Amino acid sequence: MLKPIIAALLMTTAVPALAVPEQPGMSDVTKDPVDAAGEKALGDVMSIFSKMFDTSDQPEPEPARLALAQVTAAKLLPDGAYSKIMDSMLGKMLTPLFEMMPGLTDAQIAQATGAPEDTVATLSEDKKAAVTAIIDPYHKERGKQMVDVMKPLMAEAMAIIEPAMRTGLSRAYARKFTAAQLTTINGFFTTPTGAAFAQESFALQADPEVMQATFKAFPAIMGSIFSDQANLKAKFDALPKQRTLKDLSETELKQLAGLLGVEIKSLADHRDGSATASTSTPETGEEPWYAEENWQSAARSKATKLSDAYVKANEKSEAAYAAYEDAQVAAIDEARQRFLAQGWKPEPAPEPMAAEDIPDNAVPPPAAPK
Repeated sequence: MLKPIIAALLMTTAVPALAVPEQPGMSDVTKDPVDAAGEKALGDVMSIFSKMFDTSDQPEPEPARLALAQVTAAKLLPDGAYSKIMDSMLGKMLTPLFEMMPGLTDAQIAQATGAPEDTVATLSEDKKAAVTAIIDPYHKERGKQMVDVMKPLMAEAMAIIEPAMRTGLSRAYARKFTAAQLTTINGFFTTPTGAAFAQESFALQADPEVMQATFKAFPAIMGSIFSDQANLKAKFDALPKQRTLKDLSETELKQLAGLLGVEIKSLADHRDGSATASTSTPETGEEPWYAEENWQSAARSKATKLSDAYVKANEKSEAAYAAYEDAQVAAIDEARQRFLAQGWKPEPAPEPMAAEDIPDNAVPPPAAPK
């Protein structure tokens, strides 16, 4: 559970830093000893972000302006600012979230106890809470402990992200503002009011007032987006669809076969088979061709005979297996009574022998009397 939470928080706050050109030594700091597949997946994600925020076509900022912008960035993103905002988010968002969790989910209870999930779903919330108290008495406490565990981890991550973020901000400010404007901004930051603003401006993004106002806007946003779902669906349906093999010309089919290194016939067979098997809507079993009275007489007669044979074979098979079980039980009972009547008793377990003490001509113990 920790990994997705940490990943979400990092992505929420650190996306701007991903656009920063890699600095000397950064790769050594951020590289983890992950397996090859995980490293490739991470590389793919980073490649996507690099392309999304590519700045290679931008001119390098003027050194003098960049120096002024670095002062601006340092004021607006002082050391520890990221840790401060993450501490606020963890303390004010996750802690209440864990406290509001009533207990284990229906699926978790079913998995832990083996009880059917449908049965668990019918329990009252009080009963579910009582079950949780028995199975996982530290459910809520563990949530609080998770926050305590995450805080130093996030602080460590933020210590890596902050320098990259300041570098990105410096370069962005150097492009957006003139040297005169940056000088004026930095001058404002030297005043008591400016210093107070710079110190709090970044952390205010996670202020409860900001977060609450943002969350309150969600219903209106969702209502605006999905108010006319039919129109929205029509617009998506009007988008160009992915082509299938039957949409390709013979020239395109030949080109595709060459790219894939397969025979054209295999693509054509797949195309023709898919076209035959596909239907516009899934069948429900209520279609007229499922009714026996609509079958050809010969086909219906054959299906009926095979169905009758199948039923009889099943009956015979079940009867034969039941007879086998009865015979097996009877044989065991008869043998048990005979052995016990002859006074048979299990041999006492022998003392364990070392391998070197076992004679070469050792023979198995005598068989039980018949």
